[in-house]
Amino acid sequence: MGITKIMALLLMATLFTVAIGAPLGLSSQFLMISDTVLLLLYAADVLVSPRQRHFTAVRSFSDSFELRRETFVTVTVKNESRRGVSVKVIDTPPATFLWEHMPEAVHCPAGEQREIRYAARPTQRGRFSFGDCHVEIRGRLGLCTRRFALPCPDSVPVYPDLGPMRKYRMLASRRQLSRVDTSIHRVRGAGTEFTGIREYTPDDDTRKINWMATARVGRPMTNVYDVERGQQIILALDTGRWMESPMGEVTRLDRATEIAAALAQVALSSGDRVGLILYGAEVTAFLPPGKGARHMARLLELLYKASAARVESSFADLAAFLETRVRRRAFVCLFSYLDGKEAAGAAGAALAQTARRHAVLCVSLSNPALSVMAAQPSDDMPALYRKAAAIHRSESEQEAVSALRRGGADGRAADPARLLSYLVRQYMTHKNKMKL
Repeated sequence: MGITKIMALLLMATLFTVAIGAPLGLSSQFLMISDTVLLLLYAADVLVSPRQRHFTAVRSFSDSFELRRETFVTVTVKNESRRGVSVKVIDTPPATFLWEHMPEAVHCPAGEQREIRYAARPTQRGRFSFGDCHVEIRGRLGLCTRRFALPCPDSVPVYPDLGPMRKYRMLASRRQLSRVDTSIHRVRGAGTEFTGIREYTPDDDTRKINWMATARVGRPMTNVYDVERGQQIILALDTGRWMESPMGEVTRLDRATEIAAALAQVALSSGDRVGLILYGAEVTAFLPPGKGARHMARLLELLYKASAARVESSFADLAAFLETRVRRRAFVCLFSYLDGKEAAGAAGAALAQTARRHAVLCVSLSNPALSVMAAQPSDDMPALYRKAAAIHRSESEQEAVSALRRGGADGRAADPARLLSYLVRQYMTHKNKMKL
């Protein structure tokens, strides 16, 4: 229970009147009478104002929550009392959310409901809970305020940024993947799955000529083959200590989950099967290769739950797991960070046997701040040290990739912003060459 600005102003006006009226002979009885009247009015306002039981609150969301993206939260408050009131709503989003345009006050007539909308932006992946919805109402006379908390529990998942995934899904649905990258296309005649017959062109393989169709139509016709569908890709995400390193507003693991989700969408849109492995000191989660929207939903659920731990990642355990659980040849894409040639050499040795059965590609996510720091002018000694350290770190990452390749596995170290298109090209190249 509280007082409004109007009540506070009336009390101040009473005191001011007594202060200036004392020299004129006004007695203290005036102060007592005026205060009594104000208190009676305040008590009456409290008695007639609605109680907590007269209000309910329901929360809804414009979309699923994604890292670094705004989602609008709508709180619907219903007034079940007999009087209209002014309502101020203060929601309680999770502590890891940034929000704006709150609190907001609206007039809610009797028996009706009003909506309060605000924007929320999560800063961490995972599952988070909203608290109670706090409501403040003004009395009918405008003298008192009531504050109470309306139970409104909601638990929401926060996914990685799925913008790149939606982009590739849209392009795949429109058959426009080749417009993004010229290497993302189907190779005529390179596959073994028969898809139809068309007129022969000089660039076609003469071995694919369909002589029966040629004789029937009177001009050369050739068979059309597409790359085999139903091949499989395994996404392996490192959840060790290096993956919790910050990269701007997010972590290295956050960026890896974004890229993995988009690459999974490309593979599923191409008719292939996608599996997911989370590993650190040991393999902690495995989603066998599968297809379809439900499988993609399960994959996204694992991605938003993935969290980094301060442990040393074991490529040997990952290789052993792949050897026993993934028997069919696959394109295995590892998301990790190789901090030096020693660690990369050990990883390459551990993955050597795996690379003989599968097409293995290990991507090391570099911090974009390194390239920015290395390109900055060194006007003073601190800046010079920072630049030298950034250059040294970049060179170490490239040396790590070279050490990995000597072990038999392919590797790449790059800014996450450049990795997605590169991975899509590599995946399609392996697919078109029928290496899977």
